[in-house]
Amino acid sequence: MAKELSVYLEKQHIGNLIQTYRGARFVYDEAIYTEYMGMPLLSASLPVKMRPYSEGLTNAWFRGLLPEGRRLDVLSQKIGCTPSDYVRILA
Repeated sequence: MAKELSVYLEKQHIGNLIQTYRGARFVYDEAIYTEYMGMPLLSASLPVKMRPYSEGLTNAWFRGLLPEGRRLDVLSQKIGCTPSDYVRILA
């Protein structure tokens, strides 16, 4: 279950998406929160902080990167997972 994806912004590693039973949590890298604490680096809804973001905020933001409706269904079938498994789709 515990899949972890590295998250990059303009070729710089900024954090990790850590899969949980309720989706995933996002946590910024230590070097990022040391330099950019409180700044909206990735998104205004996910400003840089030390603690991981909850599944609710993380799920909403990262699911927003995926297509919706029929396109998501086709993509998830191609990968071999459910449309709700956005971490596997992003991987």
